[in-house]
Amino acid sequence: MRRLEIPDQALLLASLRQAARQSPQAAFLHRLHCLHLLSLGFSCYQVAQWFGKDPKTLERWVHRYLKLGEKGLRPQEKPGRKSLLDAAQLGILKLDLDRSPRAFGYQEERWSGRLLVRHIEKRFKVALSLRQCQRLLRRFRHDAAELWRSLEGRKARLQVKPKICKKN
Repeated sequence: MRRLEIPDQALLLASLRQAARQSPQAAFLHRLHCLHLLSLGFSCYQVAQWFGKDPKTLERWVHRYLKLGEKGLRPQEKPGRKSLLDAAQLGILKLDLDRSPRAFGYQEERWSGRLLVRHIEKRFKVALSLRQCQRLLRRFRHDAAELWRSLEGRKARLQVKPKICKKN
């Protein structure tokens, strides 16, 4: 049987990271998978490099697992005020921001904080402050920029292919 190749590893890695960030269940399974690899004898440094994590993060996961069991690997509730937009609405908003404001009947060519305030009010019937809308714009632009960097700029780092079937 010949070796399987994934043609665009950067795209795969970016999508896996994105999925793990967006879904608590996916993040939990990712942590379990990393711990499984560690239990098979791979080092923290190898696993961390494969998944783009810091080895110290993996060490923390191991300690939390030993102390709390599976519960220690589940994403914890983050402190602070709950978002006025739920995850589904944020997903829709992100898709909206990928399109031109003109597609929604606005005269502006680019998204701005003020325009986003109006758009969210019209679309979701939620009033957000100008500053919060500016943060959302920066966050979604950062996500898009990170995805672009992972597709283009990180290919050189990913030329080193992990040997998944062999132990050191």
